[in-house]
This record gives sequence, C-alpha cells and structure tokens, in this order.
Amino acid sequence: MRAGEPLTLVDFDGYDHHAVHTGHLERVLRDLARIVEHEFVLAAMITHGPLVRAANLG
Repeated sequence: MRAGEPLTLVDFDGYDHHAVHTGHLERVLRDLARIVEHEFVLAAMITHGPLVRAANLG
C-alpha cells in the first residue's frame, strides 16, 4: 500500500464510525455506549503507530 491511499477495514460487527462519530477515532475509543472492536484499534495503530492511546488521537 502506498502512503496516502485509502484503506478499508471490514468487520462483521463493526459500524460506520464516520456516520456516528464524524470519523474521529478518539470519539470511538471514548464512547462508553459502544464496544471498541478490534478494527478500530487496528485503524488507530495503522494511523498513529503501535503505542497509540486515546489521548493521542485528539
């Protein structure tokens, strides 16, 4: 994959976080009403590195 190209992660129990949280991964990780599925953790790690924390996503 080349830098800047879109990447789509598909999971059977995920949801469209762009529609619910306007695409912000920090909001996904802080949303206590929903379970944080592995695709969101993987997306955060791909985008922000392997030691990502919710505080680093804002």
